[in-house]
Amino acid sequence: MKSLAQTVRVAGVMLFACLALSGCVNGLDLSGQSLEERLTGHTVVFAPPEGLPAERETYNADGTITRMFRPWLFPESLSKGSGYWWIEDRRYCTSGNPREEADGGACYTVKISGDRIRFTPWSPPALIQVFPELRSVKTGQLIG
Repeated sequence: MKSLAQTVRVAGVMLFACLALSGCVNGLDLSGQSLEERLTGHTVVFAPPEGLPAERETYNADGTITRMFRPWLFPESLSKGSGYWWIEDRRYCTSGNPREEADGGACYTVKISGDRIRFTPWSPPALIQVFPELRSVKTGQLIG
C-alpha cells in the first residue's frame, strides 16, 4: 500500500510539472495571462551595460512600440524610436514595419518570472548578418 501512495504522489508531482511546463511553452505565466496580455500597455526597462543608460520599450495596444534606445555611435545617450510588435506562434516578434510588411520580423521566446523578463532570439533574421547585436539575449524589468 505504501508503494501505491508513493506512486500517486510522484504522478501528482509529474502532472503539476507538466502543467507548469505547458504554461511556459504556451506563452502563459502562472497568472494565466497570455504573453500579449502581459506586454500590452506595459514597459520593459532593459538591463544596461555598466555605465550606460537603460533602454526601454512600451508595447501599445495598437501593435506599435515606443522605444528609448542607445544609438550605436553614441551609446551614452538615448534616442526616441518606434516600431511594431505582435505575437506569432507564442513568440514575441518586432520590426520597424507593420506585421504585414515585416516578412517575419525578428522573433523571440519570452520568459517572464514576476517582474523579470527575458527575450531570447528565436531564429536569426537576415538583419543579424548586418547587425550582430540583434542576436543577444535581452533581460529587463516589466513595469507599469
